[in-house]
Amino acid sequence: MPLPMMAACVPPMAEVELLLQYYLEGTELAPWISGFSGGDGSQSKQADHLYCAVGPSAGAGPHHRAYVTQNGIDLTPFSTLFVDWAVIRPIGGSAAFGVATNRDDDSFVASLSKNTTGTRAEESIDVSALSGVHYLKLRSMRAGSLATATEAFFYGVRLAP
Repeated sequence: MPLPMMAACVPPMAEVELLLQYYLEGTELAPWISGFSGGDGSQSKQADHLYCAVGPSAGAGPHHRAYVTQNGIDLTPFSTLFVDWAVIRPIGGSAAFGVATNRDDDSFVASLSKNTTGTRAEESIDVSALSGVHYLKLRSMRAGSLATATEAFFYGVRLAP
């Protein structure tokens, strides 16, 4: 009796690479949910990006808005997390992306934070030392009571081996 054809079970290379992309300009390739949030701010899923903003009320902080992957991701085979993003007016605040073991708080085990206005760019962090299940997080935060807004625009999130 001939063996069943296994090739039918192996996705084409393009599909394998697509699984490494978790968000791409409005398309959620993994479910993203509202993460840890508090204080003054807003967040929304736009046509081509995830938007997180805090402020501009003068109320005491901290103020947080975040998105996080609904399900954990095994980081063992990956070495780099890439995020395509832009940050605007982070006076007294910052935006960050990274990975965490806890989905429901504001902690990161590896992250990159930005506290200056910048144009849209893809940046990365090294996750090669991490293994096991982690969550991907995107966040905007303002710690103080300055009456300014910090806005973060997240256009793409992917992992690379």
